[in-house]
Amino acid sequence: MLSKIEAKQRVKKLREAINHYRYAYHVLDKSLISDEALDSLKHELYKLEQQFPEFITSDSPTQRVVGEPLKEFKKIRHQFPVISIEDIFSFDELKEWESYVLKLLPQNKKLDYFCELKIDGIDIVLTYEKGALKTAATRGDGKIGEDVTQNIKTVEAIPLWLEKPIDVVVRGEIFINKKDFIKINDEQKKNNFPIFANPRNLTAGSIRQLDQKITAKRRLDCYVFEILTDLGQKTHQEVHQTLKSLGFKTDDRAKYAGGVSGVEEFHNQWYRSRPKVPFDYDGIVAVINDIKIEKLLGTVGKSPRWMRAYKFPAEQATTVVKDIIVQVGRTGALTPVAILEPTKVMGSTVSRATLHNADEVKRLDVRIGDTVIIQKAGDVIPDIIKVLKNLRIGREKIFKMPNKCPICFGHVIRREGEVAYYCSNKKCFARQHAEIVHFVSRKGFNIDGLGDKIVEHLINEGLIKNAADLFNLTIGDLEPIERFAEKSATNLVEAIQKSKKIELAKFIYALGIRHIGEETAIDLANHFGKIEKLQGASPDEFLKTKDIGPKMAQSLYDWFRQSTNLDLIKKFLEAGVHLVSSRITRESSLLANKNVVLTGALKSMGREEVKEKLRDLGADISESVSSKTDLVVVGEEPGSKYEKAVKLGIRVIKEEEFLKMLQGA
Repeated sequence: MLSKIEAKQRVKKLREAINHYRYAYHVLDKSLISDEALDSLKHELYKLEQQFPEFITSDSPTQRVVGEPLKEFKKIRHQFPVISIEDIFSFDELKEWESYVLKLLPQNKKLDYFCELKIDGIDIVLTYEKGALKTAATRGDGKIGEDVTQNIKTVEAIPLWLEKPIDVVVRGEIFINKKDFIKINDEQKKNNFPIFANPRNLTAGSIRQLDQKITAKRRLDCYVFEILTDLGQKTHQEVHQTLKSLGFKTDDRAKYAGGVSGVEEFHNQWYRSRPKVPFDYDGIVAVINDIKIEKLLGTVGKSPRWMRAYKFPAEQATTVVKDIIVQVGRTGALTPVAILEPTKVMGSTVSRATLHNADEVKRLDVRIGDTVIIQKAGDVIPDIIKVLKNLRIGREKIFKMPNKCPICFGHVIRREGEVAYYCSNKKCFARQHAEIVHFVSRKGFNIDGLGDKIVEHLINEGLIKNAADLFNLTIGDLEPIERFAEKSATNLVEAIQKSKKIELAKFIYALGIRHIGEETAIDLANHFGKIEKLQGASPDEFLKTKDIGPKMAQSLYDWFRQSTNLDLIKKFLEAGVHLVSSRITRESSLLANKNVVLTGALKSMGREEVKEKLRDLGADISESVSSKTDLVVVGEEPGSKYEKAVKLGIRVIKEEEFLKMLQGA
């Protein structure tokens, strides 16, 4: 919780930053940070002003709509104020908004809602006299916009004449489809021109062109969603029907939602469907359907009480770095990790982000106390992608890598030609612990019930020094230890004994050899077939293995030359670990040698199970889509991999078709 003095200082810094980014984006057409990051800053400012209302001023970004109009265009004063919408980010906030609204209305009033997609484009206000288009204006500051009538006439989606000769003012959204955006950027690249950052930037630049021929080439689209003139419309559902009858293009995805649960359902449906929709949108708009209630509620400040923009979970957000700590991995590498003020990104609360290495900390110039933009994709640990240095107040602390290991106080070294720092003590507890945890992980020996805490406990009690010691544990060893009853001791010993039979590929992965991941371990097992052949191989022999380069080959050769590592393998075999050859005959299935990428969640099975089935059928699994990809399997809520596959023309199949393929194979 911030003190009053700290809150005042934070509010001042946030306002300056938001105004700077908004001016650059809306007036200069320069996107300095993502929309999601800007939304995150605005939301933080709004919350602080709600907590400390004495700091609200008329010039705050929360009290205005967008930046000033460009001077090159003639100004148009809007007949009706073009208001902005307050954002919400969760179902709880949606319910809070409804409770707030109900308090302002007569008792026993029931609310129902109409929902639309919040298209990521540019607002346009269209004025018609006797059915003919008179003017088209951008939103500007909400009162005065820019006259872009001549440019808008080139957009075929906007009627020059209505189906009825009436006077009316309507509001819509100009945007560009994803495919057209890609085509235009491809053309920019061919001509060595700068590419556009995103479709919204391109749209904004297109409608502000002084030469309307350029606008005409951009293939802009438009959906109209609001009638500002009173034509007697009673509901927003009726507004959309009227707009269609007048000849406007509207979004057919918009629908009557009923209560808040219907709004949530609409939100979730279109969050999942984003990759399939031909244009960008960053949330939905929930509008109270009854226009009588809309008029009763009115507007507070610059925001209407009767509608909210329900944003999707952001892939980017802003937060504050509370501390930077160092973690020690199984190879002894020291990794700096930022401890963050908890914030929501893509629906989950994030409290830490990896900084990878000291060079990355220096490149970002990230300091303890900085406000940063974090980015998350899928379930991967988030990254800090930018430091907002203009929010610094002078108390931020520069981070330096330690000279001593934070766990064992061993000397820290940096090897020549490498970016990482390492703990030089091979008996460091952190290294020992991380090695064993990696060994028993799901992709390795997959020992049920043997998690981080139990491994730590066993090391502290002196029962194990390495992973091979696990196979000599008895029930009698475990029972005296705190937290281990007879049953739990029996279960753990049985789980360890069951894991003794293991595929060679999993065993190689479990050894934790530097640079050797899951897929490479499979290729090594397929190529060599036996652990003895790996032990005696030369660097040149390793290089003959599929996808093994000089760095991996040297790492393997060095690992198998160390007597401590060979002794460890000998201990495993003496303890009864049985290595099963997992050589795959790749010519035996339709998926043999096919490069497959997975994106999104599958309902029928977990990702690891899918990967295992694919490997059994001889497929190669890749984490990224490229021209070498043969097939992309799409589950629920797929990411950017799906869009890239469509762009490259790669075959994409859904879960049902994929399951049939597995059965056939």
